[in-house]
Amino acid sequence: MATTNSALTVSRALLVALTGCIALWGCTTITVHDLAIAGVSVTNSDEWFDPRENWSGSKSTRRSLLRVDLTTQVDLSEALLRWEMLIHADVVFCSHPHDEALLGYSLYTTTPQAGEFPRHLNSLHPVKYSGTYYLPLNIAWPASPSSIPPQIGFDLLNNPEDICISLRGGKTLAWIWTMKWGYVRSNTVRLSSAAIREALRSGQITERPSN
Repeated sequence: MATTNSALTVSRALLVALTGCIALWGCTTITVHDLAIAGVSVTNSDEWFDPRENWSGSKSTRRSLLRVDLTTQVDLSEALLRWEMLIHADVVFCSHPHDEALLGYSLYTTTPQAGEFPRHLNSLHPVKYSGTYYLPLNIAWPASPSSIPPQIGFDLLNNPEDICISLRGGKTLAWIWTMKWGYVRSNTVRLSSAAIREALRSGQITERPSN
């Protein structure tokens, strides 16, 4: 691969695009190799989630969340705008990754501002990439054995566990018409139970968050 002094080219060099992975269709694979955790802190749900976008019909309740700051040199907005890929975080407990837990998955390119909710990574109107994606996570959630698949409950305040985070994404239904598909993958980073415990202590979370 040719080298260049352009910062844009250096950033895009981290995108590994492979075409022709299916003989007749073709695909694009974007691999992020430098995902890292830059920080973890406590935030509030009403700063992140617009109640007007709550399609469940249930009343939204204010609760504490963990905010994980993820850094990478890769601006993933190109994956959406150019290849129509929707991207989310794959968040699991490291010691039992196959258990379904409603930890969180939505990625944002901005933080909450006065009178303005943060901008979602999958927004069709992206902002200039700052080098950081923001991931809000639930601190506690009840088990839901009747869900498909069943979901386990957790309480990071009283029982913190290591959490493994990676990026995942793929094309929308548009691939049916274009006969091309693609996906996003990244390295996995570990948010340690010690870091979670310290963030909750610093955020003065002393009671189990309401759900």
